[in-house]
Amino acid sequence: MCEVVLVSSARTSLVRTTKGRQRAGVLACLGLLLLPLFVTAQVAPVPRRIRRADCGFQLDLPAGWTATISALNSKRCGLAVTRPHQIERIELWVLNADFERGTQDLGFEKENDQWVLQGEGSAPATAFETPHWVALKGSVATRIYGRKGYVGLGDQSRVLLFDRKGRIAEITGYVDLEHLMELIEGFEFTDATSH
Repeated sequence: MCEVVLVSSARTSLVRTTKGRQRAGVLACLGLLLLPLFVTAQVAPVPRRIRRADCGFQLDLPAGWTATISALNSKRCGLAVTRPHQIERIELWVLNADFERGTQDLGFEKENDQWVLQGEGSAPATAFETPHWVALKGSVATRIYGRKGYVGLGDQSRVLLFDRKGRIAEITGYVDLEHLMELIEGFEFTDATSH
């Protein structure tokens, strides 16, 4: 027989077993002991805020996502972001530039008054805006290169944000476009302290 007594919180459990019980009873008690840990793990953690004052942005990472701060040069500031249990990285770069520069960097072009995204061919792109920026988004097949050279084709998603003042954010990754959109929900341009 197994008796579980909760002591002051859901995380702390005291288990008492009666002498002479079978191993299965002990395993069942152990399972009951660990149950509060699994229940606690199901609670969604609070997103983590990353503030790059030197680059003029902040980002509330979705719960469970991780980021590594990187810098390519003095004119670009970036993050490499990874979703939970994934190896594919999302690259986010912020730089002082205008909308036209961003469209050139990421391969967005206007054809017959419609935005398209260039890669290995072209794909439709969508313009959208918020009170804080104007943006373009899309996914297109591109060549993927690894450490030993060409690997093959893959769909790369790209988002361009322009703050209407002279800064852009370029977000790219070999992930579904919805994951980039989830990431930018927590993105905000701020006043840069040194750029």
